[in-house]
Amino acid sequence: MLPDKFKQSNEFGIAGLSVKIAEQARASGNEELAKIINDLSENAIEWLLKLGDGSHRVVASDDGRTGVVANYSYRPNPGWKELEAKGLLQADVPLAKYEAFFNSLHPVDDRVPKTSLTPDQEQQLLRNSVRLNERGQRAYHIVIGVVADMIGRKPAKPADGRAGS
Repeated sequence: MLPDKFKQSNEFGIAGLSVKIAEQARASGNEELAKIINDLSENAIEWLLKLGDGSHRVVASDDGRTGVVANYSYRPNPGWKELEAKGLLQADVPLAKYEAFFNSLHPVDDRVPKTSLTPDQEQQLLRNSVRLNERGQRAYHIVIGVVADMIGRKPAKPADGRAGS
């Protein structure tokens, strides 16, 4: 829910959010993490929130929840790559290595037909997931706390007592 609220919120911009997140990270005594979080793009922060405590399989399939896969697809995710480069995300197989493997399968329009794969290649495609590492989890909890606090706040009334706009 929070990634959607993050996108929809008009009460704060990414710059204001970054400042509050950096302040919270510093307050927790982690200056290095504050700098890393502050330097993240909006896309990377959204993925930090989406990943949270879970994991995400790197390759997609077009089974339509039927269980019958015709193709596997992979599109490089800049948010994941940024989180990995900043030391916040871990993948079972590093993303650059996984992307090279996927490209070695000669995809067309980012898709590889299942029928063109050996069983070992298919298993290799399916074995990669991404998740936040311990450092990423600390960053996630800092960001989620700040976002939740900002979403939960009502605009302050001006000193003259009129409602804020």
